[in-house]
Amino acid sequence: MLFRSNSSPIGNVLINTFKAMNAFLQGMYIDANEYALAAVQLADEYGVKGSYFPFEAGYILMDTNLEFAEVEKSQGYVDKYLEYALDCKQYTAIVAYYAKASLIQLQAGNVSAALAFIRKGREKIDSPLFGQEISFVLDAHEVIIRIALGENERIAELLPRLENHKLLNQFKLVMELQRNPADAERTLKLFPTETVRDKFYKEYMSAIVFESKGPLAISHLEKAIEIAIPNGYFRSFLLSSPILKNYLLDIAAKTPTVYMENLARAIREQSQVHAKAGSIGDTALTKRELDILRRLATGIPISQIAASVHISQNTIKTHLKNLYRKMNVESRDEAVERGKELSLL
Repeated sequence: MLFRSNSSPIGNVLINTFKAMNAFLQGMYIDANEYALAAVQLADEYGVKGSYFPFEAGYILMDTNLEFAEVEKSQGYVDKYLEYALDCKQYTAIVAYYAKASLIQLQAGNVSAALAFIRKGREKIDSPLFGQEISFVLDAHEVIIRIALGENERIAELLPRLENHKLLNQFKLVMELQRNPADAERTLKLFPTETVRDKFYKEYMSAIVFESKGPLAISHLEKAIEIAIPNGYFRSFLLSSPILKNYLLDIAAKTPTVYMENLARAIREQSQVHAKAGSIGDTALTKRELDILRRLATGIPISQIAASVHISQNTIKTHLKNLYRKMNVESRDEAVERGKELSLL
């Protein structure tokens, strides 16, 4: 899809970029991807450089290809345009690209690398010259990573900074519904349906809320799939819980369309990757284990840590055993280092 008029070269680039952004915001990812690709191709053709380059189109290419489960393509755009954004000192684009790189690593099961990209983004804007708005995207992406890790304490720190983020507000709504399922049906009727993406998330999140009620959850998943296919949504299903993934595999077995066969294959491949690398959820620490980890980092003896949290020597040994197992380490020093890699310290 390429829109070309008789306007200036920069005008043609901007028109395709605006069309890409509009389609992206509406949730029409296939159209957004095509317009974004046209924008960057025209920029290359015309030699558009510096601040006039369509960095927004580059971000859309990273995001949509990641949604399409075209991870290598998404990474290719990060490699290409992040370097250019760094050279041009386009800090908004730099932060957005680091955030997208973090999700690529999360999808691959590389949690440490995912958080490392979030840190790199924060380092680029660690200055009073930059307001909270530019770090907004990093906060939102870190929440997604922390959800996968089960780090509720850090999520609680980040959520107040994301009050106006629609997707995060939707996530908080689902959390509330899971706590109060009796109000679920009434509250879900109030869920926004302004865009295609809203409609998809209403069905998808309804499936999350009702995942314990098999047939009802499957019904919502089937409606979500109907919306997903023409718009290219794919990755969202790969972030589902194990229960929902099993439902998706059941749907694929009953309706073996090309889309469902590809989704089922991706779910199985993802499971194999996580089985080899260790499930992301395996690194989730309890509040007590996290407290002990932070005390380990101070260097005080184990006996003093036990006394400070009012537990016995045997109990703290059990906590340390579980902590080391979850973090895949064998010693105190390794646990502290791993904790720093995961931004837990």
